[in-house]
Amino acid sequence: QKVLGDLREICRRKSSSGLFLGLGGGVMQSYLQQQCPYRPELTTIDNSEHVLQAAQDFFGFRIGTHNQVITGDAYRELARLEQEGRRYDFIVVDTLPSPAPPGAIKDAYRALKPGGKLLMNWSGCGAREMSVHRQDFQLFEGGLQQENASDNSVLMGQKSSMPDDFLGQTENISTA
Repeated sequence: QKVLGDLREICRRKSSSGLFLGLGGGVMQSYLQQQCPYRPELTTIDNSEHVLQAAQDFFGFRIGTHNQVITGDAYRELARLEQEGRRYDFIVVDTLPSPAPPGAIKDAYRALKPGGKLLMNWSGCGAREMSVHRQDFQLFEGGLQQENASDNSVLMGQKSSMPDDFLGQTENISTA
């Protein structure tokens, strides 16, 4: 509920763009396309054509002008899109049971517009996964916050609304 509320708030303010790593049933994407007064530009990356087919057949997910799907490794595609200069108002990461690899949080941070939000499904991830990303969590204002609801755990972070170069963070988030 909190995640959808946050995303709905972003797309109510202005024309927005979002990136989803992981499709699932495509329910969040379809919901935002229906509920937002401005049609958000959504891109979803999933590594399985079968997941896409199931989302279309059973959950009514539709690909369209404002709702694109890239088939491929979510984290490689995230890095590619970021390197191409694509920037998003929000990024939703839901690639479990595979946790985010090292560097993925940093790639997501760089792909966010100033003031953008990162939301990650963190259910089932433990201390080892947390330690891999701890330094990258600090890129976000106040670090990443954890929200728990029933069996689900979501990490949320917001990028500063100041441009990276203004904050002097360009060196801190380099890929080297």
